[in-house]
Amino acid sequence: MADKRKLQGEIDRCLKKVSEGVEQFEDIWQKLHNAANANQKEKYEADLKKEIKKLQDKRQLIDNRKLIETALVATSPPSHSQMEDEIFNQSSSTPTSTTSSSPIPPSPAANAGTKAQYLAAKALKKQSWRFHTKYMMWFQRHEEPKTITDEFEQGTYIYFDYEKWGQRKKEGFTFEYRYLEDRDLQ
Repeated sequence: MADKRKLQGEIDRCLKKVSEGVEQFEDIWQKLHNAANANQKEKYEADLKKEIKKLQDKRQLIDNRKLIETALVATSPPSHSQMEDEIFNQSSSTPTSTTSSSPIPPSPAANAGTKAQYLAAKALKKQSWRFHTKYMMWFQRHEEPKTITDEFEQGTYIYFDYEKWGQRKKEGFTFEYRYLEDRDLQ
């Protein structure tokens, strides 16, 4: 119940930011149309572009969140706190095993339980999200990896936190390719 309230609070804050952004956009739009000279118009056009970018970023955040929630709707992580501890205390040379107590694999691509899961996984992969089979989580590069070898890449990644039901950033994360689910979704 507390998780639902927390999620609703997060949704309300995001929607409030979107509303404020739309109001700001409309305000700048009016100023642009009322501008007397070319310099003012250029300034307002630049401001409009910035506001559009902010709104697009918020939309992308909402879209990513919807995709991840759809992909994970029927999944339950085996032991989230244990997996998160492994991610944050990761040693790139010592693999640890995580066994799932859930009969439904968290990766919709591994064994699609529903068409919605399959489509969500397909959409996530189109947006460069990758499923990590060791941690049973979706990851996405935050920036180009600092190190890339034949066995792994290391850098900053975004992953989906099941307990907080949101995205988190992990710097210096080593993504070993042997744990990459590489099933092609046609």
